[in-house]
Amino acid sequence: MQTNELLRQYATFNIWANQKMFDWLKDQPETLLETEVSSSFSSLKKTVLHIWDAEDAWFFRLNGQAVPGFPSQDFSGTTADGFHRLLAISTNILSLISKKSEEWFDEDFSYHSFAGLLFSNPRRDSIHHVLNHSTYHRGQLVTIGRSLGLTDPPSTDFIAWKRTL
Repeated sequence: MQTNELLRQYATFNIWANQKMFDWLKDQPETLLETEVSSSFSSLKKTVLHIWDAEDAWFFRLNGQAVPGFPSQDFSGTTADGFHRLLAISTNILSLISKKSEEWFDEDFSYHSFAGLLFSNPRRDSIHHVLNHSTYHRGQLVTIGRSLGLTDPPSTDFIAWKRTL
């Protein structure tokens, strides 16, 4: 399997997994979703917004654009609104990479970190990073949810997705 096909699969999985988390949390009271706990991002809502911010930043970078800032910075919507925006950017990432050749994935591209440092690496590595980053934080959503008394989190493992195909 070529890199482009593998990353398209992983981007499709990412949308599925984000949707599973949304389906698990969408009926919870907003007060619970905003309850502060000890974690890298201190609530379920803040974790969702962080995933959205990261996917958005990498989408800009992969399009050769400067990152204008974090979209959640001025966000005043609900957690469900944040999930809808996250799902939209996840879909945009899949659309972007679905149109690209194998060579595009292998090409180095340059971008600035939020600290202003210039980096360059193959696009495939950045795409893999952002999708893996979302997986990491979905795990935190499960941990935070369990600490708040939520049960039965969905399985969002890659193999669970593959079994649905």
